[in-house]
Amino acid sequence: MRILLLGLCLALEIGCGGQETRPLKISGVTVSSISSSQATIHWATNDPSDSQVGFAASPSPNFAFTACCDPKGTRSHLVVLSGLTAATQYNFAARSFDGTTRAVSEIGEFTTLEPSRHDAVENSRADGLAAFPEAQGAGAASVGGSGRAGGVPKVYEIVNLDDHGGACSGDKCSGSLRFCLEGSGPRTCVFRVSGLITPQSRLAVFNPYLTVAGQTAPGGGIVLGGANQRGEVIFIATHDVVMRYLTYDGNNPNTPTGPRTGTVGFEIASGNAYNIVLDHISARWWGNKAFAQLSNDVGNDHNLTYQWLLAYEPHIAHPVGVGSDATAGSAFLTTEIDFHHNMFANIDHRLPFINGGRNVRWINNLVYNWNQYAGLSNGGAQIDYIGNKYVDGNLSRERVHEFLANGNNDDPRDLSDNCIGSNPCDNPGPPALYFLNNIGRHNTTATMVPNDSGQIAMTRQGWEGGETGNRNSSGPMPSNWFRKEPLPAEKFPIQVDSVTGLDSVLLATVGNSQRPDCDGNWASNRDVHDARIIEQYKTRGKGAAFSGQFSSPAIPAGTPCDSSLHDGIPDAWKKSRGLSLTDGGLWSRKAPNGYTYLENYLNGTNPAR
Repeated sequence: MRILLLGLCLALEIGCGGQETRPLKISGVTVSSISSSQATIHWATNDPSDSQVGFAASPSPNFAFTACCDPKGTRSHLVVLSGLTAATQYNFAARSFDGTTRAVSEIGEFTTLEPSRHDAVENSRADGLAAFPEAQGAGAASVGGSGRAGGVPKVYEIVNLDDHGGACSGDKCSGSLRFCLEGSGPRTCVFRVSGLITPQSRLAVFNPYLTVAGQTAPGGGIVLGGANQRGEVIFIATHDVVMRYLTYDGNNPNTPTGPRTGTVGFEIASGNAYNIVLDHISARWWGNKAFAQLSNDVGNDHNLTYQWLLAYEPHIAHPVGVGSDATAGSAFLTTEIDFHHNMFANIDHRLPFINGGRNVRWINNLVYNWNQYAGLSNGGAQIDYIGNKYVDGNLSRERVHEFLANGNNDDPRDLSDNCIGSNPCDNPGPPALYFLNNIGRHNTTATMVPNDSGQIAMTRQGWEGGETGNRNSSGPMPSNWFRKEPLPAEKFPIQVDSVTGLDSVLLATVGNSQRPDCDGNWASNRDVHDARIIEQYKTRGKGAAFSGQFSSPAIPAGTPCDSSLHDGIPDAWKKSRGLSLTDGGLWSRKAPNGYTYLENYLNGTNPAR
């Protein structure tokens, strides 16, 4: 959706009464679920209010109005526009009012789909397939570059480590990683090289339907970043993106360290970003953030999955972990953000930091050698903390509780970014938190009783300074902050493992740890630093934040598999399954199990079932 700066006067005519006076604010206007005949308009307000949308086919100034005024008395507004004409551009404005005051959005626009495009999207959503079989959580409905949402898919062979350049012939392309990321339409990046890719400007993904299959790289795989990186290495501002089996090296001594500068690995921001999965990625030595997520005035992030990540040793001057944030966007609509089966080591704090976000799941994460604080949320976040393991190490000097929350509605000592200046501040406290089966320094007994005495013993009110030094957020959490039931189940729910067996589940394959050979058999492919961190945890060895004490390892070149059709599938894999070596369209065709043949190779699955 693109917000237009004209025609605001039209929106002011919408309505069910109310005076244009003060404080009601609209934020985070997004358009989703666009079909040939429908579109869903979603926005948030800072106070409970009613909802209405005016809309018209462009360029008509005569808006039709949805029924007044449904839903009522809510801060999260969702209105479905029906009976639209296919392949038509519409202008619209959202309006909310509370009986005495009203707020109106700027004019936005969207274009309905062609009927055939709508059918393809609906079929893809109805096929019951996750992005790949192990994808779980809020982002797992992503179709990535598969083509299951329609369009003509392309496969891009990454044949060099250059910063730019490439060419396409039909559905086959060849060139740099940037060439693939900046392409359009459904596309899958496969690698014919291994090594370090150092972008001279951020690698931006603005067009949806992308899969980056780092597991296809030969030898030591693909490392992004390095000493001469500039800007965020990967910047995602769209939907339906899958990135797997990559390593981020954030060590650039030429860039000052954060919090307002420094290197960034993967950032999701500046768009209506959703259906995104980051899977089996390793990250180390970053100067600002390894994984950043921000909703701003361009759009709100939602339905994201971070899974099987291995992140460790941020720069000592800004040793922070992961989380969710919202500034000029809507914290209320920054929702369905899931972190599961990840490992974090030698990181001081923000494990996680939910500074702007509503529904968040933090499940089966392993945190080792933390210090200032671990989990912290601001405002009215609704978080499920389930089956997480917090283990002390030599850095763990401050004996703070594992889970902190600041829910005292704009505590002046620790404002959420969403509540600074003119930002909407649309998700105030109190929070709603659910705790189950977590263990750490304040509770060593795992049970299956939600919010039992052991779980509550792991909690306190707190702030960015920890759990002391702020009289506005200290002491035990109030009882009404604890939620009795978990968040609603998702389409592809996270399969929760018992925290007592978490080590045996995670340690073998977390991070950028493996790849398929030419026959499709998966083998371990960890580099020396990832292996060092796993061994440090197993032996409870000493660790530290990054201060230049380590250097980047050599990356073995390896030999790419023969792929005579340049379609991402090795000839050997096809031969062993009795598939054609001359059918140029096989790679993008659906196999009996619903995934394309290329996806089956990438996923390590049997296409016959």
